Amino acid sequence: MIKSYSNSIHPIPPMMLQKNTVALFKPTSAGKRFFENILLTIHVLSQRAQQRRQLIELDDQQLKDIGVTRVDALQEYQKHFWQE
Repeated sequence: MIKSYSNSIHPIPPMMLQKNTVALFKPTSAGKRFFENILLTIHVLSQRAQQRRQLIELDDQQLKDIGVTRVDALQEYQKHFWQE
């Protein structure tokens, strides 16, 4: 049953219906760290995939300049984005 507050029906208590709030519930520091870690992980995986795409686009001379063979570049490119 839904509780009645101030002669109106709200599924959320009035203390949580404050004006000018960004969120109804403020995340704890542990919750904030959890989501920050998720975002960081997504960023790292995205960067890894991008770098592998860029590596495969280098010509043989550029690969030689950085000490990587075409075979090494292809092996790196074929890895999944979650693999180091």
